This record gives sequence, C-alpha cells and structure tokens, in this order.
Amino acid sequence: MIPFVKDFIEKNSMNKRVLDLGCGDMNNGSYCILNGADSVVFVDINKCDDRILRFDLEKDIPLKDESFDVVLLVEVVEHIDRQIGLLNEVYRLLKSGGLVIITTPNILSWYSRIYFAFVGKLIQFHNKNYEDIGHINPFIPSIIVPLIEKKFKIVCQVYHNGVFPLLSFKVFSCRFTAQTLILVLRKDILRHTKVCGFQR
Repeated sequence: MIPFVKDFIEKNSMNKRVLDLGCGDMNNGSYCILNGADSVVFVDINKCDDRILRFDLEKDIPLKDESFDVVLLVEVVEHIDRQIGLLNEVYRLLKSGGLVIITTPNILSWYSRIYFAFVGKLIQFHNKNYEDIGHINPFIPSIIVPLIEKKFKIVCQVYHNGVFPLLSFKVFSCRFTAQTLILVLRKDILRHTKVCGFQR
C-alpha cells in the first residue's frame, strides 16, 4: 500500500461510510474497516469475492446519491475511458464535505517524457502494458484538473515514489521524478490547489 494512502485511510476512516471503487484485492477498503469505518462498499468489474458489487465504472454506478463520506480511487482512473464521467459519479455519490483520494501513474516525469520523445508512447500505456495491466487512458492534469476544480476543492496534490529508473535508486519526489500522482479532493464549493509536500 502506498504510504500516503495508508496515512489517508488511518486519518479518514473512523465512523465513515467508504466506497472502494475498482477495489481489486480489497486491501484498501479492508484497511478502512480495520481503522474504524462504519461500512465499506467494494466495487469492481471483476468479482473475486462475494462482498464485491460487480459494476462497470464506464457506466453510471447504481448506488444512492450522497451516501458516502469517503471514496477510494486507487490506481483506477488510468483503466477508465470516461474519467470525467466517473468523477461526476463520485461527486454524486459523496456527501457534502466528503473526500475522494485518487492515485494514478505520473505521466509528467522526465523519464516518461524522454520515453515518449523516442518511442512515441507513454511508458505505462504502450500495448504490452495494456495487455498486462489494462492501462488505457493517462490522467492528464493540465486537462482534467481544471475540470475537477469546477466541482471539488483540491485539498492536496502529492508526487510519490521518486526514482531514477535506469539505476532504480530513490530520489526526492516531484513532478519530474515521481512515478505516482496523488490527489485528495473534497466535495464543496471552495476551489483551491496546493502541493502538500514531497513524499518518497
């Protein structure tokens, strides 16, 4: 589990109703339960457990409006064609003041840019990766963040897991070194963006 996600869950699960979208092996939602969540609803296209509701996130999610305090979108949006449609659904499902955490590959790193310049494809989105892990749609902050800000307040934006890929050693995380982009959004009328520190 990404340390920032672990910390987010520990601070925001107690007595909350949580929706884990694209839950996969259910680790994140299960950790919410361990940290005092009132309930967790698990949703995924693949049903590997009886507790998982099998819904296609490319379509509207058949759950009640404003029924969740927290939504998890951990390594999910890059698997979705209609990212804005999914975020609209998250907005509908969240209670006022509710939080959503999004993690996704950072396509702005220098390594990703160089790879694209020489190969013509994003490093985590070429054909082999699509077949292996289903990455089909990069999350492009310059396009999507302005749309997000129309409905959510961006509480926090973090770049995680800075590495020097060819030598595989850790470096400080920022937009140009990190492998992962993390956003925490709140459903309210305020709109403000800040970068809340570097995460290794």
